[in-house]
Amino acid sequence: SHFSSIALVPIIITPRFRFEAFACQFQSSPRKFIQLPFGFLMALSSIAEVSSGIYANAPIPGADTPLEPNARIEDFVALPGTRSLVGYCRALHILVAELDAPTVQVYGAVQQSLEGLPRARLRTIHFTHVMGVFLLLHELGHVALDHWIPKPTDTLNEKQRQQLLQQEFHADTFALKCLMRIPAGSTDVPWDRVREMHCLCVALLLLTLEFYIRQTKKELPEFYPSFKARKDQLLDSLGATSRLRKTVEMSEVIFMSALTSQATPEGSPVV
Repeated sequence: SHFSSIALVPIIITPRFRFEAFACQFQSSPRKFIQLPFGFLMALSSIAEVSSGIYANAPIPGADTPLEPNARIEDFVALPGTRSLVGYCRALHILVAELDAPTVQVYGAVQQSLEGLPRARLRTIHFTHVMGVFLLLHELGHVALDHWIPKPTDTLNEKQRQQLLQQEFHADTFALKCLMRIPAGSTDVPWDRVREMHCLCVALLLLTLEFYIRQTKKELPEFYPSFKARKDQLLDSLGATSRLRKTVEMSEVIFMSALTSQATPEGSPVV
């Protein structure tokens, strides 16, 4: 139902090697456009490969190996088939340490850190595609839903900050519904394995960005929700299946345990 709103939205590629995307408004017109940097996909493919590698090598919890919230990555190493997990967690630390750098540098550092690890190229391509489409649809959602774009943002009152927070949640829901082919007004999601995997891809993207914020001790603006809150809101608003929730919870435990893990690059400090 929003197709006519976004069909003719300009997407402007800027000559920048940064991991960022914006919905913007022309100064002399009420029309909006999407701005993407040229090097966007280099960082996104690194996020996709590292996060999907952590997911693919994560231990499957059972009665004898519960995943505790305060677990350490080292505790998983003895479990069958999880030795590669440490390598991917090292790559995660390198990824977030470099994410503010030019995306060529991000890509090169991550590729070097993954040498010697089992890698699934087709899975990386799939995850990169899903994550990229979600991010683009998120920005298009701001346009389709006619979201307010304030200028400047340093004089916002509490009502305006709450409005911007809700806009981010609504743009996320718009994007994932489009990605999973769910009608805009529908509250019933016909879950299947493909939709679960697509939602998992988005959750892994948001978990990676949450790890980045925590590891680098950055502060998001008051009008911008945390990436964890965005992930939780998506799962709740779409009524995620119990299997999907458990998989995301398992991934989140591993991501957050890596914050204090010793599974960092030898000789490299954690930022």
